[in-house]
Amino acid sequence: MIASICLATVNNYATTSDTTETAASRIQMHNEGSNAHKLSSYGSIFVKSSRLFGNYHPQIGGMGAVVFNNKIAAGAFGNGLMRPIEFLGSNLHDYQTTELYLKYGYGGLFVEYFLVRNNKFQLSLPVKLGYGLTGIYSEASDDRLEKSRLIVLEPELHFDIKTGRHLALSAQFGYRFADVEGLYNIADNHLSGFSFGLGLKIIPR
Repeated sequence: MIASICLATVNNYATTSDTTETAASRIQMHNEGSNAHKLSSYGSIFVKSSRLFGNYHPQIGGMGAVVFNNKIAAGAFGNGLMRPIEFLGSNLHDYQTTELYLKYGYGGLFVEYFLVRNNKFQLSLPVKLGYGLTGIYSEASDDRLEKSRLIVLEPELHFDIKTGRHLALSAQFGYRFADVEGLYNIADNHLSGFSFGLGLKIIPR
């Protein structure tokens, strides 16, 4: 009699344990399945210093993206110079050396791969492909002497430290490959170069 009661108790405990483990396994599989297709997003503003004409000049812009499964992001960006760049060049009339200044802006699309993305920091590699315009102006008259379309390929490295649930500070490093067409006073190498800066990222969820 006592042996039968003990055996029944053991069987009941085993059945309860199996049911609990099965339920826990189902919950875990459901969570893993949900995370496998997780979507998030972010937006950011940044200020960086870009090497142009052999010197570093300030640039400002913004970017935003949708992140898939905490690994791959796709989005859009735009940026431009905070102030014109002054340099000496040809006036293109009698080809005398004169004071000129340059302005440009560009924007486009990017893809980004996250090497690390957790609750404390992020490390990612965005690659930007941009299109814009650049113009060269006379310092004396403000007349535009030249203009060209501008194509940019810009791989970067971003290191973000989260300062709150929805905010992160971003250190950014990159190199800009620029392509201009038909300009007398500048060439591709004048607008190509390294850049570094700081950004503020807003992470809604």
